[in-house]
Amino acid sequence: MDLERRRLLFGGAAVAALTGCRAAGSARRAIPPGEKRNIALIGCGIQMRYLARRFTDKTAGSGMRAVAACDCDAVRARSVKEIVDKAYGDGACRTVRDFRDLLDDPSIDAVCVA
Repeated sequence: MDLERRRLLFGGAAVAALTGCRAAGSARRAIPPGEKRNIALIGCGIQMRYLARRFTDKTAGSGMRAVAACDCDAVRARSVKEIVDKAYGDGACRTVRDFRDLLDDPSIDAVCVA
């Protein structure tokens, strides 16, 4: 079986993002069938710009929707936001400077940290 390095890394990132959970005491949001999981992207450097393209891909990211880009550098966060908004064709992705705001947001189902 031939497995490319990028596929392995993306698969591991996707698994970590979808199986990760927030603080132990927080309640999980019930997701109705057919609804996409809301994912926040934390750390908007080169790796996250690549992953943002993969998460918004029609086939790879079909069960999730990137809703927030977080980085302490506003320029980096904006660059990932632009990638996500262009892929979805809207301006719904928001930028956040403090990752703790995302962890406290009950509408976020998972995070991807790069």
